[in-house]
Amino acid sequence: MACDFRRGGKLKLASKPSHVGKLQAMAEEIRREVDPSAEWLTREDLRNEVVSDASHGGILYPKSAMMHMGRYANGVAQAAHRHGAAIWERNAVTARERVPNGWRAARWATWRWGARTPIRSTVSRGPPSRCIQETRGSCPSSAPIAA
Repeated sequence: MACDFRRGGKLKLASKPSHVGKLQAMAEEIRREVDPSAEWLTREDLRNEVVSDASHGGILYPKSAMMHMGRYANGVAQAAHRHGAAIWERNAVTARERVPNGWRAARWATWRWGARTPIRSTVSRGPPSRCIQETRGSCPSSAPIAA
């Protein structure tokens, strides 16, 4: 899918001296629990990454990636449509229901089924308000869609 994906890394910078301790602790936790390649960079180390002395340190996530979200969303929508899904834009989630591992959108403002195989919303492990916020205006897949 053409969405300008690239893995270029990410820096989270400490803009104030008071941020350093918390970010150092966060870097250690991320390295221990999530990504062993994440590392804390001192102010001096940052000079190799950023031409500035404005930051007091930072976390480098070398595996972090980015993509053009609009192109990605359009690509997913096109693949879903090719496989028989009906897509309704600007269709707000108006209700949710608890499922064993989180929340699922249960009702949309315009509730119509037109697809041969309806696509249900993905499960969010976040709080209910986040689930609604993330799914508003779209009906994301609950399983991967082959392009």
